[in-house]
Amino acid sequence: MTDWRMWPWMAERERLEYLYHSVHYFDSIRHLYGEPESVVATTARAPGQHAQGESRTFTVVEYSDTLKVAVVVDHNNWGPEPRAVVHTDGTDGKSEGTLGVLYDYPVGRPDTFRFYSRVQGPEHAFERRFTERWIPDAFVGPIGELLSAIEEDREPLTSGRDNLRTLRVLMCAYRSADEGRRVRIDEIELP
Repeated sequence: MTDWRMWPWMAERERLEYLYHSVHYFDSIRHLYGEPESVVATTARAPGQHAQGESRTFTVVEYSDTLKVAVVVDHNNWGPEPRAVVHTDGTDGKSEGTLGVLYDYPVGRPDTFRFYSRVQGPEHAFERRFTERWIPDAFVGPIGELLSAIEEDREPLTSGRDNLRTLRVLMCAYRSADEGRRVRIDEIELP
C-alpha cells in the first residue's frame, strides 16, 4: 500500500505510477534487452485513492514474437502478504527475485535472487540474499559511472539521451492505455 501522501507533489500529478515508480523497471528492461518494437498497456486507479494519477499498471513490452516482458504494478495491495517479484522465464533458464524495499516500505527487507538452469540442471541453481539494498545501493553504479565520465570527458552510459529512450517507452505505455491499442515504439519521436 503506497501512501502517496508522503509525496504530496507527486500525488497531485495526473500521470503518476509510470513516471515516478516503474520508470526504473523500464530502464532496466531496456538495458537488458535493448529497444522494444511496441508496448501494450492498461492503467487504473483504486477506488477512492488519494493520488490523482494511475496507481495500477499492466504493461507488455514487446521485442519479438518470442520475447515479451510484462510489468505488473499495483500500489494498492491491501492483502496480508505484499509481493514485489521480478520473474523471468527464458529458453535455457529462469530466475526470480524480490525487491525488498517494497515490502513494508520504507523499512523493507533484503533483496533476493534465484536462478535455475534448464541446460545445466538443478545442481547449478544459484541463490543469493543480498546485504545491499536496491535503494540506495543501486545508485552507486550510475553515480560512479557519471563521475568517471566527467573525469574522462565522455558521455556516461546512463546519459540524458539514453533516459529519453526510456521515457519514450513510457509515453508509448500512456498512449496505449489512453487509446486501447498496441503502440509501436517509432510512433513517439525523440527530440
